[in-house]
Amino acid sequence: MCTYLQAQENCNDHKYTHTFKHAHAQSLHSLEDCYAHSARGPVHISSNAISGTVGDEDFGVTIDKALQLNRHTEYCQWMQHTHDQCDTCSKTSTDSKGKKMTTSKKCNCRRTYTYVKTWRNHRINSLLFDQPAAHHNPQRDPFPAAAFFSSDARVGEVDLDVQVLKNKHSSLRGTTRNVNWTPAAQREVQWYDGAWRWLETYVLPETVSNWFVDTTRYEYLQNLKHARSSRAGTDSNFVYVGQNRGYFFSPYAPSAHEFLFKMFVEHLEGSLLDWQIGDLMPSCTAGDIRVSYRTKDPDRLSAIGRLVDGRERARLTLFTTSRNYQLGLAHEGIHEFGDMFETEAVDAKWSCLLLRALMIIWAIVPSHLVAAFFAKELTTTSEVCTSCIGIVGTILPVAWATIWKQDFLGSSQDIAMVLLLLAAVPIYVRTLYYAHLSATPGGFTGMWRWVAAAICLDPAWYGSAAISSTSDAKKEE
Repeated sequence: MCTYLQAQENCNDHKYTHTFKHAHAQSLHSLEDCYAHSARGPVHISSNAISGTVGDEDFGVTIDKALQLNRHTEYCQWMQHTHDQCDTCSKTSTDSKGKKMTTSKKCNCRRTYTYVKTWRNHRINSLLFDQPAAHHNPQRDPFPAAAFFSSDARVGEVDLDVQVLKNKHSSLRGTTRNVNWTPAAQREVQWYDGAWRWLETYVLPETVSNWFVDTTRYEYLQNLKHARSSRAGTDSNFVYVGQNRGYFFSPYAPSAHEFLFKMFVEHLEGSLLDWQIGDLMPSCTAGDIRVSYRTKDPDRLSAIGRLVDGRERARLTLFTTSRNYQLGLAHEGIHEFGDMFETEAVDAKWSCLLLRALMIIWAIVPSHLVAAFFAKELTTTSEVCTSCIGIVGTILPVAWATIWKQDFLGSSQDIAMVLLLLAAVPIYVRTLYYAHLSATPGGFTGMWRWVAAAICLDPAWYGSAAISSTSDAKKEE
């Protein structure tokens, strides 16, 4: 079944969700009617007949009846951990009244480094390690993480354009499952299965057991017959090893020149024979890479877009609004038109609130810098909080008006931004006015001193710079 949305023509990016969500949806039972209405508004389709093929040509992997395939790349890397051990030094002094005071502080600190190898989804730069040669992390990355989408997907009688699935505003929503290849295309028996069945039967309640249900998609191992001759297999020696997670593994093999240079640098840094537990424990080799896959293969799908006439059958593509917004939604399951927009609106709302909350945390540094420029100090938590709110409340409305420009027409969001600006500016000015005066001069010197203190530079160094600048100013007077 196809549904046509009767909505206003002038919707734009940040207001389209509200317009479409409350618009009237009209059901159409023929593709001819959908064609006629699709030019004026987006069309909604849903079906439980889903087909499509997706694959990764680099590894010779192909998955049937799936719409999305995610390549997950992990790197075996050294990680450096620091440990500080300090003594406690005490000092007894006498104040002006003859009273003895004892103060304690950490002294004679010693820093040690330990190294462990682990799998990470990102590469770690080892140049800043204490032993960069002995614990070198090769930075090779022949096949980084990537997402692939089906180019022949079908929803019922309609072809689904790949741009709808990977729409930058809202990609395919659905459950993601691991992919594993086994000889019988089913889970292999493990040594702990008997004990686990006993726990499920006699100990764990059903609700807890459902948390551990295996949702992995199993494929026949023979489907990887082209993996060894693929680009990953020939160029980077990737081989399928399985290991219950469907891993493709590529061992790191340094060249002879690289090995000799590494030994030479280890000799220079004195770490040639400085072995640690991480060097002796059997594990992966730094530079090894393993790749696994996850897929989205819904058995029911709902989609929104524009219906056009394809080569063989109808095709659902992105719908372009009057603001050139590319609208295309694909959600797993059978959902109504308004419910899909409601889901998008809720997610967008929480993402927006999260980013605004992070902006308040980010504003801590600018608030201190501005205060230092005006020779002020934010000494209390309330001053810092109100200053951060003032900065965010000023930046947010200005950015909002700059982005929307002529569309700043007085909607509820626009009015809220104007009120926020009118409240934030007085709050920030008042906080800055009543803040304590700083002992250092303002301007860029004050800002530099605050930054130097924040990154724990030697006070004698940046303090002398501030004092010299102050003395120069006095001489000029």
